[in-house]
Amino acid sequence: MSVTFSGLRIFLPRVQAVLARGELADHVVLLHPGRLATQTAATMLTVGLTREATTTVTDADSATLVSPLVPDVYASGRMIGFAEATCAALMAEHLAPGETSVGISFHFTHEAATPIGMTVRVQVRLVEIDRRRCVFEIEAHDAVDRIARGRHERMVVNREKFLARVRVKAERAHS
Repeated sequence: MSVTFSGLRIFLPRVQAVLARGELADHVVLLHPGRLATQTAATMLTVGLTREATTTVTDADSATLVSPLVPDVYASGRMIGFAEATCAALMAEHLAPGETSVGISFHFTHEAATPIGMTVRVQVRLVEIDRRRCVFEIEAHDAVDRIARGRHERMVVNREKFLARVRVKAERAHS
């Protein structure tokens, strides 16, 4: 027997079997088309989660390392990487064992230059979850200005399966 709810087909015998075994004491049932999954409430990703991180811009973050034709200021790529790392750290605290996340989309504006030596603070907020895809809104500030804002998307993946695909790809490239 199955019931369709909001476009999802729920297989009642499977749900009832899990409930009967008492496996959902502190779990949330996640229903996806064709499968049933549970995740502990402690590891649940939820819209509204936030994280803030700071870093001091060093010579290793300089845009001149990307090209000697540009000024010696915080490189856009390093700033985006710092925002991505902050999102990944937030997600890591809420993923099940064996899961990780990978970046799939970046949309940023770099609004002001930050000199080497200045501290940067990034704030990220999870604003959307669509199955395994998580969308973050991001703002970054230095000691004087808002220096960036944007959106970043990450996908939850099985770490071992992902790394296996990467290994296969690397082997294909070398054969």
